[in-house]
Amino acid sequence: MRPHLITSTAEFAKLRPSWEALFHACSWATVFQSPQWQLTWWQHFGREGSLRALALYDGETLVGLAPFYITREGKTPLLRLVGGIDLTDYLDVLARPGYESHLWEAVLDTWLGEQCECTLDLHSLRADSPTVRLLPEHASAHHIALTHQQETVCPVIALPASWEAYQAALPSKARHELRRKLRKAGRDALTSWYIVAHPTAIAEDLPRFFHLHEQSSPEKAAFWTPTRRAFFEAMAVEMSRAGWLKLAFLLVNGAPAATFMFFDDGERFLLYNSGFDPAFDAFSPGWVLLGYLIEHAIRLGRREFDFLRGDEAYKYEFGARSCPLFNMRLIPPHRTA
Repeated sequence: MRPHLITSTAEFAKLRPSWEALFHACSWATVFQSPQWQLTWWQHFGREGSLRALALYDGETLVGLAPFYITREGKTPLLRLVGGIDLTDYLDVLARPGYESHLWEAVLDTWLGEQCECTLDLHSLRADSPTVRLLPEHASAHHIALTHQQETVCPVIALPASWEAYQAALPSKARHELRRKLRKAGRDALTSWYIVAHPTAIAEDLPRFFHLHEQSSPEKAAFWTPTRRAFFEAMAVEMSRAGWLKLAFLLVNGAPAATFMFFDDGERFLLYNSGFDPAFDAFSPGWVLLGYLIEHAIRLGRREFDFLRGDEAYKYEFGARSCPLFNMRLIPPHRTA
């Protein structure tokens, strides 16, 4: 087994072909661990000189990748996973099945061997992550202090085999509200919707998505710094080329009223971002488009509809159940001595 520490952006980018093979070998990984997502994030938010990505090889095969970078929280230096903590809903290392423990041993040996001052700060770890299961054991073996706590949730709908079964499983009040809003939109306006999937069409419709997102609220309008907008533009192209990213739009009387940006990985829909025009509030455009999208996911045979981070009430009205996300922190032993 051969660990290799990568500190330059150019070498990090060269990992992409082997990284893609590694990503597809990890059945539990999400699109947020793909090179398409993480290399694009690093291109826009990474700082040269702060990268500390550990690649693990068995012979010439990449069997593990822990892409960390150095940042700070106040005066505390931290090692966090590429993807940050505000735009990336799921974070984790990648390891081929059977190599998970080898990767964490390599990470901790490298971290301890360099007498690193950084706290290892892992966010947005899913409950089914091998990291959540294995890291406490490895930390204990190395006498490393570890904290482990739930930080937020991702509400997820387990999708049944039919739209009718989905509606029947909703609480009666939520089922009534959904049906009422769908009927109203169809009765009182000319309502239609469509999905955009091709990279060229995605690029053409992104301005419409940005506009609807900005109209939703002052907070959403303030979200769009030049760097974030550039990231979304590049990310949307990369992720749509991989076949994952799609845009959904609802039209009311021919005008754009609501939008969703989501990922479709073949198993689940992951609802990443949204926007709507308040001028169409009377037609509940967000609810209507969400109903259409859930029905579409069911008809495609997807098994889950993932709302991603945040416990907003509407997610539970659509039948979601909370899936916890965890934060794990490891403090260097020489800092606790």
